[in-house]
Amino acid sequence: MATQKVIDSLIDKGDLTSDEQDYLNVLGTLVHEYEEKHKSIPDIYGVELLKAL
Repeated sequence: MATQKVIDSLIDKGDLTSDEQDYLNVLGTLVHEYEEKHKSIPDIYGVELLKAL
């Protein structure tokens, strides 16, 4: 995902300007909201959780 590459490059950069930090925050929020709507993670417990790990 291209957005993840941008996020990674900003994180790897280290010291960010306030504009870069704002951009990183916006990208993170957008990715989080997208994943909440489109990528469901099932609740699993017990043996099924151990199998998944």
